Amino acid sequence: MVLGTQTLVEHAKGRTSGGDSRIRRSSYSERTGIDYRWERDFPLSLRDSRFLTTEITFHYELDAEEQEHFSRQIGTRNNETLRIRITFKRGTPQPAITVLKQRSGPKLTARSEEVAEFIGSRLGVEYVSGVRTAEDASQVVQRLLDDELSALEIDENYCIAAKAIEDLQVERLKKVGSDITETLTSFLPEIKSVRAQSVQARYRNLTIPRLADLLVDDGAETSLSAKGDGVQSLAAIALLRRAAIDHRAARFVLAIEEPEAHLHPRAVRRLRPILEQIAAEQQVVITTHSPLLIDPTDLESTVLVQNSVAKVPKDLAEVRRCLGVELQDNLRSAAVALVVEGMNDVAVVSKMLASMDNDLAQALKNGLLALEPLGGGGLNLTYHLSQHSMSACRSFVLVDNDKEGKAAIQKATKSGLLDESDYLLTSTHRLESELEDLIRPSIYLQALCDKFEIIITEDDLENSEGKWSDRLKSLLKRKGKLGNSSEEASAKEIVAKTVSRVDGVVVREDCMELVETLVVQLRRKLKLGDK
Repeated sequence: MVLGTQTLVEHAKGRTSGGDSRIRRSSYSERTGIDYRWERDFPLSLRDSRFLTTEITFHYELDAEEQEHFSRQIGTRNNETLRIRITFKRGTPQPAITVLKQRSGPKLTARSEEVAEFIGSRLGVEYVSGVRTAEDASQVVQRLLDDELSALEIDENYCIAAKAIEDLQVERLKKVGSDITETLTSFLPEIKSVRAQSVQARYRNLTIPRLADLLVDDGAETSLSAKGDGVQSLAAIALLRRAAIDHRAARFVLAIEEPEAHLHPRAVRRLRPILEQIAAEQQVVITTHSPLLIDPTDLESTVLVQNSVAKVPKDLAEVRRCLGVELQDNLRSAAVALVVEGMNDVAVVSKMLASMDNDLAQALKNGLLALEPLGGGGLNLTYHLSQHSMSACRSFVLVDNDKEGKAAIQKATKSGLLDESDYLLTSTHRLESELEDLIRPSIYLQALCDKFEIIITEDDLENSEGKWSDRLKSLLKRKGKLGNSSEEASAKEIVAKTVSRVDGVVVREDCMELVETLVVQLRRKLKLGDK
């Protein structure tokens, strides 16, 4: 993809400069390590066949505005798709570029440089190699920061005075340093700041600052080139993130070989949302062996390459087999795991979700959404989340709004396994509450009365302080029962069984907003769209 895109860009330059694009392509390959050599790159197993060429075919989707521009610039109409084939042949230094179109293909092929210029002016590619040495990462940083500075060449102050340009660029470098600091500290909290340092140089007959280095302060301010490979890789990605969200940035495809290279798993988890943020604005293509970077809810955007064959996986299990991931049976098909505290919670929450949203009911039925119990107390939440993230499974957490639940959430958040958008507490108007507090008491009260052979009214259960289990135990004691943990467990099991047999909505009216939020969050995780 990178080779083909850059070939088109350089082919277009042959038209605008009148020069030999081979010289520029050689310069590009020296800078990035991307070029084509038949003797090195053509598969050995196919060299005895009669097909001795490598073809790259691009399908470019043009929106209405781009189609209009294409018509004015090239002089011919085009539908939504523009297809271009680049052919590399043995012994031929220049690749052949063909425009594939049913009626006007030969005509457009003859004007391939103009077509390539049309594409090259609208699409770029920035390549981050899987082998990122200190020098490689510094070059990526240098190129992207140079692009940031070159954007100011269209500012009218640039042509008025070198001092005005210098002031503008120094201010911009401060902003770049601030933006990189923001991204890097999300990966590496020990970094205090990043400062872009510039030096004076002659450029277009004006004296303006050009970047010399990035200075990273992680307790001692030193050059980026003196930092480890992981920090340098993250710095390059931080700059790419900034370019993606900058409204002036030209559209580009970000291609990264193994983003997880040189990074601690915690940093890889934090990298994933950054890449997703870039992908919201630009196209992102990565190669990876890390299940942390797999999107289990979007298999159509995933390509498995095995035994020299590339294909879209049939299901998530195929992806996991390729990565060598093993999961327990209840999570084998799951793209998202909803983590709750116990088995009774699994029954209650399943009923809640199925009664409120048909899509979630179907996701539960086909295993795309799985409920996983912690075994009580939420004390092993970090372990479960770690297992999910290493198994190409996204997580969402619903735990009780009590001391234990809050402590588990805080621990998981601090360890980088949980984001603020990935959990909910069973909050009600009470200081502490739990899942049973969300259920309409009228559903299960009679079953409790039958179990303990006492009379319990809704007022008995509601008119006291504390979470549901504490109020229940206090009530049982007042009714002449032990009110111990064993009776609490028995009561919770009764609630779960009763709720699972009821038709219709089981959630209290004053707790409906919380459960609706849970539904929205799970739909987002599963990419089911707005309800």
